[in-house]
Amino acid sequence: MSVMVAKLISSAFLSIMGLIVVKKMNNCHTNIFSIRCLALMSGLIILPAVIYNIQYTYLYSIIVYIMTILAYKYILNISFTKTIISCGLLMLFISLLDSIISGIAVLYMSFEEARTSSFVCLLSSIIISIIMLIIFNIKKVENKISKFIIKIENKKTTNLIIFFVSVVIAICVILYIISKNFKVNVVFTTSFFILIIFYLLVIILIIEKNNYDKLFTEYDNLFRYVKVFEDWIENEQLNRHEYKNQLAVIRCMTNEKKVKEKIDNIINKNINIEGKMINQLKNLPSGGFKGLLYYKIITARNQKINIEVDITPDVSPQLKKFNQDELELLSKLIGIYCDNAIEAAKETRKKIVLIEMYEYDGVIHIVISNTFNKKIDISKRNEKGFSTKGAGRGNGLYFANKLISKNKWIEGKQDIVDNFYIQKLSFSKITKK
Repeated sequence: MSVMVAKLISSAFLSIMGLIVVKKMNNCHTNIFSIRCLALMSGLIILPAVIYNIQYTYLYSIIVYIMTILAYKYILNISFTKTIISCGLLMLFISLLDSIISGIAVLYMSFEEARTSSFVCLLSSIIISIIMLIIFNIKKVENKISKFIIKIENKKTTNLIIFFVSVVIAICVILYIISKNFKVNVVFTTSFFILIIFYLLVIILIIEKNNYDKLFTEYDNLFRYVKVFEDWIENEQLNRHEYKNQLAVIRCMTNEKKVKEKIDNIINKNINIEGKMINQLKNLPSGGFKGLLYYKIITARNQKINIEVDITPDVSPQLKKFNQDELELLSKLIGIYCDNAIEAAKETRKKIVLIEMYEYDGVIHIVISNTFNKKIDISKRNEKGFSTKGAGRGNGLYFANKLISKNKWIEGKQDIVDNFYIQKLSFSKITKK
C-alpha cells in the first residue's frame, strides 16, 4: 500500500473521529449527513494527505488546525469561539496520544521509517481514533468539557481563546523539535518530557479554571436568590410595621386589661423578632449585598451560632458609591468568609461570630471574627483543597485570595487574637480620572 493511500485512509479516520468528538463536546444535534458536510469533509480528508511531507513542519499542524476549525464550524453550525476551543482540545488530545506512540516508535525505528511506513501510519490513526471515541463516550467527560466550552463562550473570554491557539502553536513547535531529533538522546527525551509536562499543566489549568467558574456560579446563583430574599425581608418588615400600627389602634379601642396585655405581648415578642438585625442592615445598599448578610445571619442563628452585627452609619454612603459588579464581588468574598466563620465556630463551645463594618478615612473595613478550635492546624487554610471537613471542600479561601489578587482595590488580612480567628477586608472606591 502506498504512503498516499495510507495517508488518505488515516486522514479519513482522524477527520471523522474529530467531527464526532467535536459534535459531542458541543452537545450538537446538527444533521451531518448532507452534501455540504460531504464536501467539507472531503476537503479536510484530502488536503492534509496531499500536503503531507516526510519531513515534519510545524506549519503543517497549524494549517490542519485552521482547516479543522473552518470545516467543523460550518458542518456543525456552531460559533467560532466554540470551534476554536473544541478543535484546540481535540488537537491537544490527539497530539498527546501521538507523542506517546512516537515515544514507543523511537525505540524500534528511525524518524523516516516511522513517517513512510503505511502500517505505522494506519495503526497510529486507528489507535488514536478508538481511544478518543472511548474517552468522549464517557458521559462525565463529555458533560464536563461541554459545560467548560459553554462557560467560555458565554463569558466571551478572549484571553482563553488566545491561550488555546498559543497552546496549539507551542505543541507544534515542540513536536517539530522532537522530529528533528527522533532518536533516544538528551534532546529527544528533554523535549518529550517538556511536552508531557506542558500537557499536564494545560489539563491542570483547565480543571482549575472549571473549579473557579463553578464556585463563581454557585455564588452568582446565591446572589440572585438573596436578592429575592432581600425584597421579601423588606416587604415583611413593612407588613410587620403596618400590623404593629393596626394592633396599636385596636389597643386604644378597648378598655379590657387582658386584651391590652395580650396585644402588648404580641407587639413586643413577635413583631420585633430580629428587629435589631434589620435595623443594623437597613441602610446598606439593596441589590443582593444586604440580602446576603440577612441570609448568613439567619443561617448562623439556625445553627445555634451566637452572631452579632455592628455596622456604623457612615458605611452606607460609602458603599452606595460602588457599582453592581463591585458589590457582587464583595458579596462573594463576604459569603466565603462568613461560611468559613460559621463552620469554624460550630466546632467550639462558645460558637461566636462577629461581623463589623466601619469606615475610616474613606476606606471601608469589614471584619469577620469567629471562635475556632485551636487543636486544628489551620496554617494551610489558604491552600487549594485544604479543609477540616473532608474531601471535596476547602476551595473557598483559595479562590477568595485569587479574587483579591486580581482586584488591587481590595486588601485582605488574616490574624489570630486569643481564641478568635479574624478576617479583615479593606477597600475604597477608586475614582477614575
